[in-house]
Amino acid sequence: MPGRVSVGMVLGAEHLAKFGASKEERFDNLLRQDSVLRELAGDANRLTPVMEYTNYQLVSSRVAGPGWALVGDTAGFIDPVFSSGLFIGMHSAFALADTILDGTARAFCRYELEVIHHLDTWHEIVGYFYDGRLFTCFRVGQMLHDHLLVRLSFPHINKHMGRIFSGAASTSPYSLALLRFAMKHGMKDEDPRELMIR
Repeated sequence: MPGRVSVGMVLGAEHLAKFGASKEERFDNLLRQDSVLRELAGDANRLTPVMEYTNYQLVSSRVAGPGWALVGDTAGFIDPVFSSGLFIGMHSAFALADTILDGTARAFCRYELEVIHHLDTWHEIVGYFYDGRLFTCFRVGQMLHDHLLVRLSFPHINKHMGRIFSGAASTSPYSLALLRFAMKHGMKDEDPRELMIR
């Protein structure tokens, strides 16, 4: 897009009203009033309508096509609760580099499937955080800490959970299967809604 650039802003809903009534008004006023944005934008003119999203966790349905490919947050944005953005960006950048070197349509299809699968997996991981299952599972593990089987398996499970949430094992089928098993069977009749984040 020679001479053009896409600009996005993230703003808390409680601050929107002071910048105007419509999304276009808010965007234009924020661009003019914010000192950093004003310096970057200069006397730029908006060429398109303003798009507004209230749920910023989105995954694109297409990640690659003839002459283009999306990487990192452009392919899909995940709640940054586990700081996954940099990992996802680097992982997809390396995967895209390999895809470009291969250069075949089949490689770009594999890239698209891999990126979408990885983003969907992170949505699932973040979902466990918000729906209370992750905290409930930890609480049950602490309650049963004296149980022999729990005490023996805890170091192994703990290692894999840490690796998943740091990104190191977010593509590992075994680690993800272990997480899913824990989220399904590790509740011990506890209601995860008590620890749900609202």
